[in-house]
Amino acid sequence: MSNILPFSYQYQIIQDAQAPIEALLYDDFEDIHATTENTATDAANNIKQDMTQIDLEKIGDKAKDTFTDIKNTAEDTRLPQVRAAVLANCELSLAMLVPFFVALFGAFVTYYYTTNGGEGAKFSNDGRISTLIPLFMILGPEIVHKALAITTASPRNDSPFLSCGWLSYSLSTLLTALSGTPGMLPKPELDSKVMNLTSGHCRTNTSFLLSRLLRDLELEYAPATGGLVIEILDAGPPITPLSWFRTVSTNGVTMAVSFAQLAIATAIYILTSELSVLLIFATSVLLMESLANLPAWAAQKFSTARKDEGKNAAYALMRGNGCRHVFIIRNTHPAAWNLEDLAASSSAVTSYDYCRTFEQTVLIFSFCVFAALALLSLQLSDCSAVSLLLLMLFGTAGNAVTAACSRAPWAHGIALESVDVIHDNCNVVYALHSLERKYPGFGEPLLQEFFPGVMREGEKKWWDEIKEFRETEKMKKKIADE
Repeated sequence: MSNILPFSYQYQIIQDAQAPIEALLYDDFEDIHATTENTATDAANNIKQDMTQIDLEKIGDKAKDTFTDIKNTAEDTRLPQVRAAVLANCELSLAMLVPFFVALFGAFVTYYYTTNGGEGAKFSNDGRISTLIPLFMILGPEIVHKALAITTASPRNDSPFLSCGWLSYSLSTLLTALSGTPGMLPKPELDSKVMNLTSGHCRTNTSFLLSRLLRDLELEYAPATGGLVIEILDAGPPITPLSWFRTVSTNGVTMAVSFAQLAIATAIYILTSELSVLLIFATSVLLMESLANLPAWAAQKFSTARKDEGKNAAYALMRGNGCRHVFIIRNTHPAAWNLEDLAASSSAVTSYDYCRTFEQTVLIFSFCVFAALALLSLQLSDCSAVSLLLLMLFGTAGNAVTAACSRAPWAHGIALESVDVIHDNCNVVYALHSLERKYPGFGEPLLQEFFPGVMREGEKKWWDEIKEFRETEKMKKKIADE
């Protein structure tokens, strides 16, 4: 007989056992649901009570006061800077616009004086010397361009002269302004590089300012020697505007040429009572001052460059491998310029577009005025024409001296002070050794520039030992600081 129960009995047993289990689970679920609901209700009531205790008006008043304090602090911090920038822009605008409008007035006066209805017409004759004046005003625009680029430092400390080439130069600026090209500076005079001695990054210089600075440093600072000369220079704060006395005392050639030109123009008026030469000279000088005070000059030199801001960076300004001079410029002032940025600032890379300002109008009218003066000069007598040509000859000589002669670094808008000179008459390696011993970290980046290939085993070992010693000293200093 089988021991297996029938299926109906098995099903009944399962049903009898399942019923109390389901009841028990249902009771537990009800208890959990009730507990959860009570807990959520209590939490909501607590949050509601806490919210009623918070004084929202006080919080709003406190936030408003905090925002006001932050706003006032920001205004107190930026207001002097904004005011200084506005005043500087106003000064630049006045220095540009006042001579420009006076020059326009002078051009009209010159026109009425030299034409048939004016007093100057009676001095006119059939001489042919005056026809040479427009021709000479076309010759030599490169000298005028370079003289303007050099004398328009930040701040200005010199002025160009009335000379040959102004008509041709004003025509080139007219084409530049009408085409929308923002470039006003000449191309660099020589190939040079700027190396960041901290990162070792080397950048090709595209700035006329730095190329001219390097050329003048090579002529004036470094002594004549057969080996590598490394000069250490400290870059100080920006140059402040010069006083009138210092401007006169530091620009002897400029003052001599200016007084010579003024003396010639005045002498013609005293001797012949003809005012044409003096009017043309005065109008041209005012127009040149307006062009020299264009904010675009300083903007295209410095607008893309950042300040050091306390990083104490060091840069090597040089021609590259094979050169005899290396100038290491250390930024010892937070307001010193970042030379890497200056090296990248060219005529085509600038954040300042003068073509969208009133400066474009000044450039356009400058050409018109110079062209009008060239035509009016055809009415001059032989005596006046000779005197004007002589006056332009003095100005051409002055601009040539300005464009060719070296200038101190501060005259370029960068204050540099010579600290030390390291050189070796025979061996570049020994000069770099001396530099690394005296100024740790400066020699190794230059080693890659002057010796890009594989070094000899002894030299490599020396530099490895120096590098290891420097790293050890850094670790000791770090441990001591901790």
